[in-house]
Amino acid sequence: MQNKEFDKLVESFLKPKTKLEDNASFSLASLLSLVEEVEKIQQTINEQQTPTATATVGPVLISSERKEFEREAISVELFYKLFQDVLSKNINIDSAKEPEEKIKLLIQAVNDLKTNKQTTKSLSDAFSIILFVASLNNMIWNIAPDEPAAAGNYFEKFIAFLLGGTFDASKKTIYDISIGNQYFISLKLLSEFKITGSIPNMLSFLEVDPLDPNPQPTKQIIYIIAIKNVKQSSLRFYSCRFDGVEFLNAIKQTEAYEKYIEKINIDEQIKTIIASANLNPRADAEEYNNLIINMTKQLEDYDKDINFAMDSEPSKVEDLQKEKDELEQIYKKIISQAKRLEDLSIRKKLLSAESVTQFKFNMAQVSAITSNSANKILKGRAEDVLGMTSQEEAQIIADNQSIFDESITKIIEESKLVQYKVNNFLLSKPQQRKVTAKDALESVNNLKKNLEKQK
Repeated sequence: MQNKEFDKLVESFLKPKTKLEDNASFSLASLLSLVEEVEKIQQTINEQQTPTATATVGPVLISSERKEFEREAISVELFYKLFQDVLSKNINIDSAKEPEEKIKLLIQAVNDLKTNKQTTKSLSDAFSIILFVASLNNMIWNIAPDEPAAAGNYFEKFIAFLLGGTFDASKKTIYDISIGNQYFISLKLLSEFKITGSIPNMLSFLEVDPLDPNPQPTKQIIYIIAIKNVKQSSLRFYSCRFDGVEFLNAIKQTEAYEKYIEKINIDEQIKTIIASANLNPRADAEEYNNLIINMTKQLEDYDKDINFAMDSEPSKVEDLQKEKDELEQIYKKIISQAKRLEDLSIRKKLLSAESVTQFKFNMAQVSAITSNSANKILKGRAEDVLGMTSQEEAQIIADNQSIFDESITKIIEESKLVQYKVNNFLLSKPQQRKVTAKDALESVNNLKKNLEKQK
């Protein structure tokens, strides 16, 4: 495919509509062409790159090294856009009000596929389901187990597309997906249930002051946790929500919170000592020590000046001695605080380590935080489990393969019938004509309808 043709294909795919069911220009042929182009570009990239740890996801290759430092090629982004449209075609995600409810719809759609409740009537429907199921299974199981960054990256993209949110791996935030300014979602793909993070970063994001005696709820964070069960070939989903006040109440009894508050108090003590030395409020212990060194040198210079004045200008001795005494009083106060500042600075450094002020919630603690049922939409129950074994995938593909074969066969048979009827009606002598105009038109229309179903 030439570049200009590919550009036209992409343009026809993206404009003016994006959903498959509303986009007459999006056909099976264009879908295959787009996937083919992605594969070609990715093959070129692979040949040029230095070998790195990678994981294959359908025709897309994801490297853990790319997660934070490189933006994916436009062709790869287009594939993800295509995949998003496949999701929207097979799952009525617009009917869900909350992000977690969309995951429930995904799980229900997969369960319907496995129990053969969802039937398709067109070739493009069958193909989109095959693509959806194969990509879904890739997301869950076919990512290299020793590549958590790649697995997490694709999982985040998949959920972001499902929820209709924005995902940017290059940004350092406590959330992975944002949906406008309404929802901020942190995703966790884990082997066991837990929620961890930085207390100061979380409080900063939730916009709550830990020392406020009467804090008010502001922002809310949503956690969606998927527990991977290899033996059962499934992802068990949990979710919880909490705001700044709920989070603050949950961590107040923990050792990590006590250390965080201790660090805040130490910061205030350091600021007080710094301010007493008339230094910039942002100054640190090193600048404080430099001040002591400079003042020591000034006192030594005063001694020299006083000794010199005794011989040359005795009248200046008294003024110089007075200036030295004033400086010495300040110097003594600063020296008396130096040891205290040093001890505080050492303690602050220890408390500033990221691991010290990390919170960690287990399932019982999360349940206590989110006692309101509205805060827990995904509860890890049977209806919250997304599973797709290789046998189930094979069966779904086989079921849709029959639709694929039936559709193609029907088109071929109908085209042969059109050829016969039109030829017989238009090119036969009246006495040899066995087909009426109505019969020929009916076959033409049937072929047209079957072809339109494949778009």
